[in-house]
Amino acid sequence: MSLYHHLNKTITVEILKYCITEWLRRLVLQAMKYLIGLLALLCCCQFEREPDLEMEEEIGLKTDPGKDISACYPAYYNNELNIATWNIQDFPQDVNTKDLVKTLIADLDADLIAVQEISDTVAFVDLGNGLEMYSAHYSNVRYNLEVGFIYKESAFTSLSESTLLFEGDANAFPRQVVRLDATHVSGLEFTLLIVHLKCCGDGLERRKLASEALKQYIDEELSDQAVIVTGDFNDDLESGTPFENFINDSTNYQFADRHLTEMSYPSWPSHLDHILITDELFHKLRMTEVILPENCINDYSILVSDHRPVLASFR
Repeated sequence: MSLYHHLNKTITVEILKYCITEWLRRLVLQAMKYLIGLLALLCCCQFEREPDLEMEEEIGLKTDPGKDISACYPAYYNNELNIATWNIQDFPQDVNTKDLVKTLIADLDADLIAVQEISDTVAFVDLGNGLEMYSAHYSNVRYNLEVGFIYKESAFTSLSESTLLFEGDANAFPRQVVRLDATHVSGLEFTLLIVHLKCCGDGLERRKLASEALKQYIDEELSDQAVIVTGDFNDDLESGTPFENFINDSTNYQFADRHLTEMSYPSWPSHLDHILITDELFHKLRMTEVILPENCINDYSILVSDHRPVLASFR
């Protein structure tokens, strides 16, 4: 055999060995991929019925059906009128916000929640549609942060269409006041005014103007009716408050939350969200409380709102 033929045979054998080795290597890799996929499928099947507690805790969802929620929400009687106000801060802030708000509303079980700062009205309507026994409505107010309310349908025998007040006074009311007239199943008739007053800059003077206009409206138009004014007042009730005109008329008006020590806006900290009532409701007020949802919802201030709800209960 010539040297040429010997070398050619040797090269051919080496090439054949390389091809077989490479084929076997790829076959093993492919088999390993199938094996890993099979193991993953088996793991998924094994734990299919177990909730992903760690993931749910990361996004703040409650996973324990037996969890004690008394640290977050007050106890009250079903035959009472339970009204809350809640600034839900640019709703929705996060992809999980809507589910968390649903959880909070279901646990809170209030009859009506006055809501401020609705940025996405479609998401808000969808929220209402996803709540059992509740409906959600909003009003288009100025500056694209809408005001609305969520109410339990079975809690009211009558509830009027919402109307907007102070349409021509954008200085005192950058967002118009929303008015509702309602009759609770307990027989209690009342008028609800939902406010979201001016915040910063020249806000102090404009909040004072709003307070004067509100009091004049109630004194003149609703003097013989039970009235609840609630929402984000964007100011506290300490000395120098722009709402002194109401505080000084203690015969006819009372801030039901004035005695509270918990803050509705803890990041400042300050108490900005109020429930103002007229004398027709003084003897019916049973309790007022700042709700502490952060005790039951992880990262509440990041995923839901920088405001806490405030709730009042009436006999």
